[in-house]
Amino acid sequence: MKRSTVLVLLALSVAACVVAHFLSEGTASGDNEATLTVKRIGAEELVLTFSDLSKKKGTVQVAVEDLDGKELGKGSGRIRKGSAEVAVAIEIDKSKMPEYTILYRFSSRDKFARKSLFHLLDRLETIVVGQREYYSGSTASIRIVARNKSKDKPVEGADVVAELIEGSEERVVLFKGKTDSAGTVDAKMKLPWYATGTRTLKITVSTGFGKDEIEQVVSIKSSRKILLTTDKPLYQPGQIVHMRLLTLNVPGSKPAADIDTTLEVADSKGNRVYKKVLMTNEFGVASGDFQLAHELNKGRYTVRAVVGNARQEKTITVERYVLPKFKVVVKTEKSFYAPGDTVKGDIQVDYFFGKPVAKGDVKIVFSKFDVEFDKFAELTGTLDESGHYSFERELPAHFVGQPLEQGKAFAKIDVEVVDGAEHKEVATKSVTVSESPIIVVAVPESGRLIPNIENEIFFVTTYSDGTPAKTQLEVDVFGSKDADVQKFSLKSDEGGFATMRLTPDDVEHKFRISGSDAQGNKFTQTLTLEVNEQGTDNLLLRCGRALYKVGDDVSLAVFSTKKRGTVYFDV
Repeated sequence: MKRSTVLVLLALSVAACVVAHFLSEGTASGDNEATLTVKRIGAEELVLTFSDLSKKKGTVQVAVEDLDGKELGKGSGRIRKGSAEVAVAIEIDKSKMPEYTILYRFSSRDKFARKSLFHLLDRLETIVVGQREYYSGSTASIRIVARNKSKDKPVEGADVVAELIEGSEERVVLFKGKTDSAGTVDAKMKLPWYATGTRTLKITVSTGFGKDEIEQVVSIKSSRKILLTTDKPLYQPGQIVHMRLLTLNVPGSKPAADIDTTLEVADSKGNRVYKKVLMTNEFGVASGDFQLAHELNKGRYTVRAVVGNARQEKTITVERYVLPKFKVVVKTEKSFYAPGDTVKGDIQVDYFFGKPVAKGDVKIVFSKFDVEFDKFAELTGTLDESGHYSFERELPAHFVGQPLEQGKAFAKIDVEVVDGAEHKEVATKSVTVSESPIIVVAVPESGRLIPNIENEIFFVTTYSDGTPAKTQLEVDVFGSKDADVQKFSLKSDEGGFATMRLTPDDVEHKFRISGSDAQGNKFTQTLTLEVNEQGTDNLLLRCGRALYKVGDDVSLAVFSTKKRGTVYFDV
């Protein structure tokens, strides 16, 4: 029993010695702990300082090696009052700092401790916190942090300069200052009012042991917005153009009061024909008038407002024109028709002073739309003594429905009227053409049907012209795994809305919807609603209502196929 115990203890002792020897080869012993700094790197020597040596006596031995272990220099120094200074005769290449290793020990019995010369040097780390978009003329603030990365300490008293650069020549100094005891400085910069577009913001941090230069491309937006208006878009030669502008400061949208603004007008050939400098009032408003000549370049004129570096342009047309002398009103019997129906309508033409246009010539062109409008009929006639004309025309049996309009198509009626003085006026009327008098749209509450959970499905019924239809609906649902068809009876309200609840299976569902309104308009429509494939577990989120006001409580309900679990809301 004693023999086996001795053998076990001996084995443990040998293992401990092996582990201790292994660790001593890879690391310095605790006796070599000290604070090592670089005091100076001269032309032919390296001076190192050791501190925190209050418990040590004797001599510090130092050697410098390259990455291959070749000794490049060595030296030693006496420990006095808890510190030591060692000078090593060596020529240091400052561009290859990471290639030098410092070896040191405080006793010949100790293993050499190793430290990279690169990591011993003070290294400046600069952090700039700020945005990349600014407004011209505004005061912006950025935070600059300077740290000694080797010592993981802030750098106090570092010189900080912020410059705004455009191209290679223009430089504007925005800030000069020094970092505080925490190594930070809040640089408040007054941006020039004329600086807009893309510029370079350069931050320079200088310390006794290094210098950092950081450049960031920033975008500077105009600090003012302009709303430019004219009294009308079309002018005749000889008329007066009344111009008005509103100028706001951004951000804040406050009026830019008492500032110089410039109003300019350029003709259709680019010639500047008007320029005036104005002062905005307390509301940021300025106005000007421009008298058009009787003989001038007709066409599109450009009205321009310039406030500092902000500008706004507006285009007006200068042409000779004749005001309309009479008004053409086109009315149809119905607002929508089916293909093959007969369109009946009336035309009433009156002068603006009230008298009807009697015995005027009427030309009516009927067109239908495919990829473009195609004429399918033309009628001509004469107005009666009261300026009235009635017409009717059968629509074609075939129209091309438009997908964005739920399959509805259009017919266009162009009317041209010429009075006894050979003055012509035109009017256009469009009518909707649809196979069904009532259109039904079905929308699941989640966009798609969620299987194995009771879903709310919203139905909207409208007439072909888009007005709400109050109807009685019969809905047959196909696609369930059960053989029987599910039947529902619904009524849409005055707004054309109806709601039903359905628990779908995980297959596509088809809805056959039929019904009628109080006027006897009947319809039948088939819709397909897709199922959302979420996997074996499904989740449905339902809101108390669709619209909320600020400050309202939002009511939410969650339905899941899982019986237990935690629900997480992300609003």
